[in-house]
Amino acid sequence: MKKNILISLLIFAAVIETFAQQISIVPLNFNTKADEFAPVVTQNATRIYFSSDRYRGQKVYSIKKIDGDWTAPELLPGDINDSKQSGSIAITPDGQYIIFAAYDHDAKSEGRTDLYSARKVNGKWVEITNLGPSVNSDYWDSQPTLTSDGNTLFFVSDRPGGQG
Repeated sequence: MKKNILISLLIFAAVIETFAQQISIVPLNFNTKADEFAPVVTQNATRIYFSSDRYRGQKVYSIKKIDGDWTAPELLPGDINDSKQSGSIAITPDGQYIIFAAYDHDAKSEGRTDLYSARKVNGKWVEITNLGPSVNSDYWDSQPTLTSDGNTLFFVSDRPGGQG
């Protein structure tokens, strides 16, 4: 019995090794020495949104994949970056709606860092709306994530009663 189990495990391991793919990790050509974090890949894997502090102020950038190559980073067009610091986004599966974190945004603020929404209209992110006191607090509210169906929002907060 033990011999059969051992043979089965060896066969299983050989099959797994045969079908395993080699993965290589290569930095993209847009990295700088600045803080760059919170990447979000669109559902069709043709755009990456990320936060960067490359020009002395955290902002949201994107790169596009065109003919297999990534473009140079561009600030998001529209009103998302109209704050002292903007970053950490979540995007709906259709790519038309974003939830993002911002500190001291031109739109109304509830606390230290809040979560906002924006819609994509004619290629620009507009209609910036604070998600309000049912989501935001007087404390730091950030790092949004949406479920794959776009119906549930998860985020991090340092409000009392939480875990930081």
